[in-house]
Amino acid sequence: MVVLSPDGKVVSTLVLAFYEPQEYLPPGRWLKQFEHKPLLRDLAVGREIVGLTGATLTAHAITESVRKALALYQVLLAPGKR
Repeated sequence: MVVLSPDGKVVSTLVLAFYEPQEYLPPGRWLKQFEHKPLLRDLAVGREIVGLTGATLTAHAITESVRKALALYQVLLAPGKR
């Protein structure tokens, strides 16, 4: 789940369900790196987002999910878009 602020930045990122081995579950500390981030080109693993050793697919999937939530906000909810 991605929680956004009224100005379109990430407030928090939470994993609600995870059906992979627990060692692939990203720690809360890793998820915090999304906080206060807007949708920018550098919001990507290997740029502003540090990858997870042994959980590369998880890191990319969460990053892409955050990017999608931010993009949906910009298209559907941002002031001036309604």
